Amino acid sequence: MDEEGEVEKVASRVERRFEAAAMIKEKDPGKALLFLSVGEHGRKVVANVFGERGRLSRALGAEEAEVHRRLLGALGAPVRCKEVSDPAFREVKLDELKALPVLTHYEKDAGPYVTSATVVARDPDTGVQNASIHRLLAREGYFVVRMVEGRHLHQIFQKYKARGTDMPVAAVITPHPAVTVAAASPAPAGLDELHVAGALVGEPLEIVRLERSGLDVPAEAEYVIEGLVSVEKTEKEWMTDILGTYDLPREQPVVRVTGLHRSEDPLYHAILPAGSEHRLLMGLPFEARILDNVERIGVKVVGICLTRGSGSWLHAAISIRKRSEGDGKNAILAALSAHPSLKGVTILDEDIDPNDYEAIDFSLATRFQGGGNVVVVEGARGSSLDPSADQGSMTTMKWGIDATLGLSADKGRFEKAKIPGLKRAGRGGRA
Repeated sequence: MDEEGEVEKVASRVERRFEAAAMIKEKDPGKALLFLSVGEHGRKVVANVFGERGRLSRALGAEEAEVHRRLLGALGAPVRCKEVSDPAFREVKLDELKALPVLTHYEKDAGPYVTSATVVARDPDTGVQNASIHRLLAREGYFVVRMVEGRHLHQIFQKYKARGTDMPVAAVITPHPAVTVAAASPAPAGLDELHVAGALVGEPLEIVRLERSGLDVPAEAEYVIEGLVSVEKTEKEWMTDILGTYDLPREQPVVRVTGLHRSEDPLYHAILPAGSEHRLLMGLPFEARILDNVERIGVKVVGICLTRGSGSWLHAAISIRKRSEGDGKNAILAALSAHPSLKGVTILDEDIDPNDYEAIDFSLATRFQGGGNVVVVEGARGSSLDPSADQGSMTTMKWGIDATLGLSADKGRFEKAKIPGLKRAGRGGRA
């Protein structure tokens, strides 16, 4: 990225508490930021690495228009990892934990948070590993990990809890970009996301087995924190979530640190909560999942975007190649079933860019007629991130809008005027 002019360097000393987060926010969603000296120990921090779709796509060696299908292909054909003995990191004393440049992002967060950690754990029944991204509240010498109930890491944790045994984990910070993307993806249970990362780069991912925990982690990483997740001890944690609102305080397990590894000159990856990087990493894998589900029912997807205003989580805009009058409604139902947190879906014609707010607004204003083109589902299970959902039952009203033209419509009446020789038209902003 540096050679392509996509990195802005900050040479001056930056504080871990609020100052770094403010600078990241000010630049979002522009260039990646490289802080050369953060906190009292002067450690390096990089942010906004995946802040734009094009940059994320290039990191995976894919065109932006094909990145969803690249991810789906990797999930369907994982490549087994290759074990090596010479990782990019070495074990250091636990005293160095205090030098970890963990940022405090927002004024009412519970404290400083590690936001980019790929947490690796092994299923005690099957022996298969899981790798997924989880936030870690940093305390004095230990962490508190947020595990969403029902997801794979939480399921594995419940097995250790039933045994009365603390769960070994390894938190990997700043691995190859493919590892981060794979860890953010909704892989099926029993599939090691590190194998998915190998498929994304087209070759086996090199891993190393940690002696203390017996866990396999990427050999290319800047920091690796080993620990034991307590099956008994919890603390309350909360921080700003993807919508830019504060999450509810919850009792979550404490992680006792047992080992620390780092590279010679480590680079810490910080993801700003609710920033473009957070939204893209969390949303893009589910865009791929929605695309796959819609096309499984025979509707061709031309473009898809989980919109920025919805935190790249609650509202999907999808352009389709319409072949029958029922395609729009079928696509709505398929999208809602693919992503349980999804609250709303807008279906667009293939000439409408779902990444462009102005184009979506144009479609709603000129092609949508309401009535039978609206789908409403009351009392559906929603997202805990939606503050308007019933916080007791977690139910909400879900909706879909079919803003596509009828097949018999005179398409010429809806054609946008073009200027010959114009290479780039003005845009209304990314959705």
